[in-house]
Amino acid sequence: MKNELISFETAKLAKEKGFNNAVDWGWYYDSRDSNLTWLDLGSYLNQKDFLYQATTQALLQRYLREVHGVNVWARPVYDQDFGRIIYLIAYLTSEDFIERESFAFYESSEEALEKGLLEELKLI
Repeated sequence: MKNELISFETAKLAKEKGFNNAVDWGWYYDSRDSNLTWLDLGSYLNQKDFLYQATTQALLQRYLREVHGVNVWARPVYDQDFGRIIYLIAYLTSEDFIERESFAFYESSEEALEKGLLEELKLI
């Protein structure tokens, strides 16, 4: 599994839901044009409202687990019809021990995890 950056849509929703990795430099999306840019925030302090941190999927996954008690992961499944591995999204909420899965099929674990993170943020 690659250490992928989250999408603009996920970054925007994560910020709305309170995610803040509190770093002064890194990858950010600019909401004015959705472009991904490496920034040193020291020069952008008065313009943070339109910036969304493009953290990694792994860091957002950790935030959801530690702050909201929800585990999100991509589960590989062998598809006999096509003879290949596909991915499902699995969720486990530790508070009430509810497990659920999304049965949509994804080509990669990163794609499945991105969808899972976005959907879980919508539920918060």
